[in-house]
Amino acid sequence: MITELTPKQEQLLEDTKKKWYKIGVSTDTADRPLAEEAMAEFYQVMEQPKAPEFVWCDSPLSCLKEINTILWKKEHGDKPIPEAELTKYHQVFSWGQFDAYWVSFYLFCLEIGCKFEKEHIERLQIWQKLVRACAWTWAFDTHCFISERPLKIWCNEELDLHHDGGPSMVFRDGYGVFALNGVRVPDWLAETPEGEIDPKLIARISNAELRREFVRKVGVERIYHKLGGETLDEQDGYKLVLLDIGQNTDDVDDEDRDEDGDEDGDERVGNPRPYLFMENPSIQTWHMEGVPPDTKTVAEALAFRNGTNDKPEVLT
Repeated sequence: MITELTPKQEQLLEDTKKKWYKIGVSTDTADRPLAEEAMAEFYQVMEQPKAPEFVWCDSPLSCLKEINTILWKKEHGDKPIPEAELTKYHQVFSWGQFDAYWVSFYLFCLEIGCKFEKEHIERLQIWQKLVRACAWTWAFDTHCFISERPLKIWCNEELDLHHDGGPSMVFRDGYGVFALNGVRVPDWLAETPEGEIDPKLIARISNAELRREFVRKVGVERIYHKLGGETLDEQDGYKLVLLDIGQNTDDVDDEDRDEDGDEDGDERVGNPRPYLFMENPSIQTWHMEGVPPDTKTVAEALAFRNGTNDKPEVLT
């Protein structure tokens, strides 16, 4: 059993990380023969009677469209595909180059002498071929759909997907993925200049990581002042703040808003409500969470956040 890496193994680990990170963010055109070879080997592992027909597309989105068109038509002819059926065939077989993180881990373990079953080693070798060859793949009985690699990728200093001002990943057909600091975000949050974003739009965001990126981009001070912030309590890096977001967040769904994130029709004015602000020094930003309207102290807010009626002895 290996319990500690030698200096040589530690250097190998760093070299392996750098090598496979470059593969994971490669924007070279796909190695189509290698990708098809790897997928054909997977079909043999899955005991499929014959190799599939390979369908190449310029992006994952194009793949999904082709999957819907080809497979649905094969089963249902010219009958239009119902909206409820659009994701029927969308189970991804492989993330291709974006599986580099886990494939490289096991290749490193193999390199330093970790023991694996022969069958697992053989399959790992197929996986590493696929990672080096292309992006996403979808495998079906008669067809295998494979996406080209991205055309451009933007990352921050921590090597997370990040592009403030546009998509952080663009494919050859123009399809883009939007991310800030490694968090998938809607296009309007990435593309809109920070000074043009209405702080009240935070009301439509329920995901904690997405909300954090909204706060980081728009700025906690701007949110505080634009929404009439009033600090009710402050302790150990936490703030309980009263904000008037101008609407009742519990009653407004995303479907009630237009493409820019604004609420359609007249704005509904709601009552100010408390929010817990939590500073995260490690990434130099603030988290923000709504708490019950009758919350008066940081301790009460944290008790609610931690799922208890007891006030915490230590603020966490």
